Amino acid sequence: MLDWDGTLTVAFTFLRFMDLLIEEKVLKPSTKQRIMDDIYLHHQDKLTYDEMARRTLQYYAEGLKGVRRSKMVALSEEFVSSDKSYLFPHSHHIFEKLKDLRIGSVLLSGSPQEILDVYQKMYGFHRVYGLRLGYEAGVMLGKVELNTAILSEKEKIVEKLLTEGYRVELACGDSVADVPLLQSAQHCIIVNNDKLNMWFWNEKNVLRINTKAYDEPGLRGFLDRMSQVDVTMP
Repeated sequence: MLDWDGTLTVAFTFLRFMDLLIEEKVLKPSTKQRIMDDIYLHHQDKLTYDEMARRTLQYYAEGLKGVRRSKMVALSEEFVSSDKSYLFPHSHHIFEKLKDLRIGSVLLSGSPQEILDVYQKMYGFHRVYGLRLGYEAGVMLGKVELNTAILSEKEKIVEKLLTEGYRVELACGDSVADVPLLQSAQHCIIVNNDKLNMWFWNEKNVLRINTKAYDEPGLRGFLDRMSQVDVTMP
């Protein structure tokens, strides 16, 4: 079970996507500025992660009101062709290992669903849960239908998968919103978050990755501990 933003790819994917939307005159620059202002407030500890995630993704939805979803799908495909270069090196090693062990991979992220759908085709993820915006007759309504960036929504999805009988062999995350994923897994990878490390400080099956000092042999050795699990996910 894998988080995306900040865990497998650099920072927030939708921030980079907005640059393309602005260039294509689909989104106003002022929308991105509002979002950046709230991200700054979060980094100053003036907004919690969940508050920031709720507010910024609502701004994003409002800014896209009236846009045809088919346009968003087309722009997502164009965007991913270059955005894939922002994936961390460790991401490819994780994808390869999961494929070798026949472990079904689930993406659970606040990134836009349209973008994650493209990555799903590219890397063969079994399920993808991303930010879903409301639309009617193929037109964006300016509201968030499902905000998968926040902890409570991730919790619900994890519980649903566990109820269906799936065992979580590996979880990767970088924020407090990813705790439900990490707590459900046999093995955990925490990326660039010392505060999150404190939740799992005495756990044996936890690997901490610092992307500025990436230890490839350490990751490969950690992944080799995982069991082979034949998972075919519907």
